[in-house]
Amino acid sequence: MDFSTRKSVMQRQLKEYIGNMRQCYRDYFAQHAGMPSKVRRQFGREFLQAYDQKVKYGRSIEGFPKEIQEAVRQAENFRKMEQEFLTASFFFRCGICLITRLL
Repeated sequence: MDFSTRKSVMQRQLKEYIGNMRQCYRDYFAQHAGMPSKVRRQFGREFLQAYDQKVKYGRSIEGFPKEIQEAVRQAENFRKMEQEFLTASFFFRCGICLITRLL
């Protein structure tokens, strides 16, 4: 696959992961009563706790609501895809620089 096609596919996947994380918040909001700002803060707080617990410390996040667990999975997928995208962009740019130097 050429770089521009791969870039388009990766960008589409990144947008899909962001959309899935938004849907997790909507599902969480539907399950928890309260003012939107309070629920948003609560979701953010729980999400950060679960993400840190899973990514930083490698612990299980089974005690968190399923919406939070799914949001953490989507965030991990986003992070991995973003890293692949940045790596591919870097190597593509290095390839162009190398080719221009050879010419």
